[in-house]
Amino acid sequence: MFHKIDVRFIFVIPVPSQSIDQTPREYDKEYFIPNELVLETLTPEEKSLNVVEQQKPEKISFIRFIRKSRSTRRAMIITLFLLTAAIFQGLIVVQVYAEPLFQEAVPTMSATMCSALLAVTTIVAGFVGAYLTDLCGRRPLMTYASIGAGICCILLGTQIHLKWGPQWLTAALIYLYATMYTLGAGTVPFVFLVEVFLPEVKSFMTMMVVEWAWLCNFIVLFIFNPLVTMIGLGQVFYIFAVVCILSAIYSVMYQPETKGMAVDEIQDAFLKKPKRECQEIIYE
Repeated sequence: MFHKIDVRFIFVIPVPSQSIDQTPREYDKEYFIPNELVLETLTPEEKSLNVVEQQKPEKISFIRFIRKSRSTRRAMIITLFLLTAAIFQGLIVVQVYAEPLFQEAVPTMSATMCSALLAVTTIVAGFVGAYLTDLCGRRPLMTYASIGAGICCILLGTQIHLKWGPQWLTAALIYLYATMYTLGAGTVPFVFLVEVFLPEVKSFMTMMVVEWAWLCNFIVLFIFNPLVTMIGLGQVFYIFAVVCILSAIYSVMYQPETKGMAVDEIQDAFLKKPKRECQEIIYE
């Protein structure tokens, strides 16, 4: 044991550089393997990893990345528009003011019970929307659900405004409107958000879009009561209906389908011209 320790100790003692023979010897040349021959023995996967290790990626700022990446700019614009349109479709107002809204719309029914049923309806519709997102695709679900929500807003607005049906119909239309909204605008923009951005900017863009969503929620809730005072509750739902229809039109014209696509394929889809995509949809 002690002999082994001594040998190891002697082995690590530095040797003066002048004692090393610097002249090349024949057996050194014989056993020297050039770097090119080593690369030839590697598999394609090992060669790609070796190249990636040797190349140092250039670090650029977020602003510079946005200026260089056209697909990222378009993804940001489309995502912000979809999320803004989704919030201004108005379900956040129904959720926050559910109890006074049900008291005014259906005074003969318990406002607390109606609010609880609205919460259950929204949760169930959220699970269904998550399933339909992968089954039907993002763009069709956003388009048809927004149209359905717009029709519900028109019927609900006329019912509150003109009272052409029984009071229970008002509650039924509110539940149907919440279901259609959650299937499309309440689900698709958030799925779209986590798919379309490259890893270099994904965290920052997600943070920015979510902060923008909170700002839009504040604006909608801030202007709701003055609008009700000025034009009435039923007429406010007409505005929501217009936003729903505009959301559907924008989705058809500009939103690329990202179902089952990798992030590189999604970036290529953003580089296509919107008019060409619309023509492909029409001819299909």
